[in-house]
Amino acid sequence: MRAVDEGSADLGIIVGLVNTRKLAVMPFRDDRFVVIVPNAHALARERAIRFHQVLEWNYIGLN
Repeated sequence: MRAVDEGSADLGIIVGLVNTRKLAVMPFRDDRFVVIVPNAHALARERAIRFHQVLEWNYIGLN
């Protein structure tokens, strides 16, 4: 964000929200998240799940 503000970069792509009045901020794309589980897992039978359904399970994810 600093490089765009100082003029050394034309644009930036970031994750998350920014609070600035000096730069224009617009949505870039919508990411679709998926859950992967072994075929024998209880959630594998579901066609779609809600976030709260995965909270009881151990998981790995992006940070």
